[in-house]
Amino acid sequence: MKSYIAFCTCCLLLLSGCSAQAPETHPIQSVDRETIWVFAQFNIPDDTNMETYYYYGRITEELYTMILDGQKTEGFILLRDIRYWNDDDQIEAYEDEDDNGSIIFKIEHLVKLDRVKADPLTRNAPPV
Repeated sequence: MKSYIAFCTCCLLLLSGCSAQAPETHPIQSVDRETIWVFAQFNIPDDTNMETYYYYGRITEELYTMILDGQKTEGFILLRDIRYWNDDDQIEAYEDEDDNGSIIFKIEHLVKLDRVKADPLTRNAPPV
C-alpha cells in the first residue's frame, strides 16, 4: 500500500511538472510590426577605447516605448533601413552589395535615442 501511494505521488509530481511553462522568449523585433524612424547613438567599448556610431534607422514603436520607459535595458536592438553621414557630409543608405541595411546593437550600448518624423534620406535632413 505504501509503495502504491508513493507511486501515485510520483506520478502526480511528474504530471504537474509537465504543465510548467518554458521561459518566454521575445524576438529582437518582429518584421510585421509597425516601425518608426529614430536617430540613435551607440558607444561600443573595445580593448583600448570607445567607438561611437550615429545612425538613423527604423525600430518597432513597442521597443522604442519600452526603452524610453526603462522597461527594456538589456538585450538587442535591430536598426533597419539604416542611414548615415558619408565623408561628403551627405546622408545615404547603409545598404550596398555586402550590407542589407540592418545592424543589431546591444541596448546596453545605446546612449541616445530620438524619434524622427520621416526617413532622413527622403527629407534631406541637415547633419546634427
